[in-house]
Amino acid sequence: MFDHHTPAAANTGARLAAPFDVTFTDVRGGVELRYVSGEQVVRRLNEVLGVSGWSFRILRHDIHGEADEAWALGELVAEIDGRTVVRQQFGSQKLKRSRSTGAPLDIGFDLKGAATDAMKKCASLLGVGLYLSRKESKDVRPVLSGAKRLSGANGGPPMR
Repeated sequence: MFDHHTPAAANTGARLAAPFDVTFTDVRGGVELRYVSGEQVVRRLNEVLGVSGWSFRILRHDIHGEADEAWALGELVAEIDGRTVVRQQFGSQKLKRSRSTGAPLDIGFDLKGAATDAMKKCASLLGVGLYLSRKESKDVRPVLSGAKRLSGANGGPPMR
């Protein structure tokens, strides 16, 4: 992620990746997810890189009718220890609809949510909040060199 050969680079990477004091929790599909807000991510980028040390823009956006969601492809450009770093990532948000008519309530708001999601995901590629995405599984075990490959319950690959 960063060239940690210089103390400044290691410090910048550590400051970007530092855990947040406050996180939020949401349950989706029966899975509990921890996350931070878009405001927290912007604040972290401003504090570590400076207000003029990064920028974000939407490259493309659309509404996916079948999935009933807005999506956006975002690009984050950052100056980190004298180098320009560019990261791109997609974000999405389910469309909010009227309960009575089923019509979308505010497409602009849904696109803004998708853009914020894209920005947060781009920032995670620089380490911001990345620890919140860590996958933990009791079924995955390290395979030692020369050992047989672990398989899942049905003889397939281990679940990840």
